Amino acid sequence: MERMKVVRLVPMDDGDWRDYLEFAVGNYAEEKVRAGNWPADQALQLSRQAFQSLLPSGRATRDQHFYTILDDEGNKAGYVWLGVLREGDEPSAYLYDFLVFEQYRRRGIGTAALQAAEAKAREMGLKKMGLHVFGHNLAARGLYEKLGYVPVNINMEKSLD
Repeated sequence: MERMKVVRLVPMDDGDWRDYLEFAVGNYAEEKVRAGNWPADQALQLSRQAFQSLLPSGRATRDQHFYTILDDEGNKAGYVWLGVLREGDEPSAYLYDFLVFEQYRRRGIGTAALQAAEAKAREMGLKKMGLHVFGHNLAARGLYEKLGYVPVNINMEKSLD
């Protein structure tokens, strides 16, 4: 039986923030194109606008927390963006972004990092955590479902051409 992976989430430093933001803006644009939401020639611009809207003060934006995932040997294994949503009766956590670097995937790091993010949310006094996953991302959907996440809204689309 494989032992449980242990990871630490540490606040991003300036270098990790720059690396994360550069990757995240491009990756989000690619995912939106792949999902059929945005045209390829406008995706990068639309992604930059979305990040600017969500993060008007960058990493210092209120209620937004950015972490670097460190594996049990202290190696950088990915990034987590955890926000606090203040909608409705009670604030909740929202996992805006979750990235495990390719070489660390399928080794339990993702599960451990997601559980660590949940622990951070609990430390903030939050009682539930939501997230978005693109429909085509079957690996991520499987991980989230394995850890008890359930669909609360499902958008569906059909091309009419």
